[in-house]
Order: sequence, then C-alpha cells, then structure tokens
Amino acid sequence: MVIRAIIVLAIAAAGASAVDINVVEDEAKKAEAAVLEPLPGEGYYDSAALAELALARLRRSPTGALWRSFAVPGWGQIYNRQYVKAGAMMAAESATLFMAVDKYLTARRYSREAREATDPKVKREKLARHDDYIVETEFWAWLFVGALAFSMMDAYVDAHLADWDVSDLPADKETTSRVKLEPTARGLAVTIGLL
Repeated sequence: MVIRAIIVLAIAAAGASAVDINVVEDEAKKAEAAVLEPLPGEGYYDSAALAELALARLRRSPTGALWRSFAVPGWGQIYNRQYVKAGAMMAAESATLFMAVDKYLTARRYSREAREATDPKVKREKLARHDDYIVETEFWAWLFVGALAFSMMDAYVDAHLADWDVSDLPADKETTSRVKLEPTARGLAVTIGLL
C-alpha cells in the first residue's frame, strides 16, 4: 500500500514538474529570442533585455526542484547548481536510509531467532533485542524523513531565490558602527548603532 502511494506521488510529481519546467523554459526561450535580435535600425543590443536574459538563464522552477529532490537524493540541489549541498543531501539521506534498513533487518533476525528458540529465557532475550532494534529503526526512519523534507524545502527555496539580485542589499554595503556612552541615574547606558 505504501509502495503504491509512493508510485502515485512520483507520477504526479513528474507530471507537475514537467508542466512547470516547460513554462520556465518557454519564458527563457522568449527572452533569449528578444535579446539576440539587435534593435531595429540601431545596430546595438538592448541592455535591459540582456539583463532580463541573464535572469531568465538563472531562473529555476521551484516545484520542479522540490519534486526532483523528492525523487532522487540531491537531484533538486543539482538542478539548482548547488553541488556541495547535493553531495551533503545525498550522504545524509543515504546514510539515514541505510541505518533504518539495517536496524530493521537486524530486528527481523532477532524475531526469527526468538520464534525458533525453545528456551523461554532465550526467547525473552531475543524478543527484547527485537524491540530495541525496532525502536532504533523508527529513530533512523524519522531521521530519513527529516533529511528528505529538509532537502525538498532547501531545493524549493533555492529555486525561488536563484534569480534574485542581491548586490544592492544592505548586507553587501560597508557599515560603520557608533558606540555612545551616556551617564544615567542608575549608572552608564551604552547605545550601539550601525550606519
């Protein structure tokens, strides 16, 4: 049942991302066609259109990035050209999934050994080990779900922010600080300001 739900979600994701990707690609092709033609009778290119073309080339489909990240670990980050993040996401998702499967298989082994045991004391010990490994399986499975959700949200947000021009933000400008000391009735007040 779970596998069927995953397959249905993957098919829906592929359809949704294909539609979203086609829209973004069409916009980029229109912008490129408009820029590559010199202005009529002028012989030079429109700088605003060239800037729009540069932004169109940076633009990514957020939904496409999200579903890519869901389908294959790190694919959404690769789509956004974030290769170091892609490696980190692949490692995190693969490691947590491996650990969850390993713990589950160990729990099944202890369950099988408990069924085959004839001594009640050995049977209790094997069942206790089985329960411990089931708890560990759930822990690693939830870590995998968390890593997958983080990867999907990261790809989605990175795709949204891919074409933002951040060169004029205050964080990129030089700041000067001003520290002001003022005596008060209780002591000394310090005021720190950034210009």
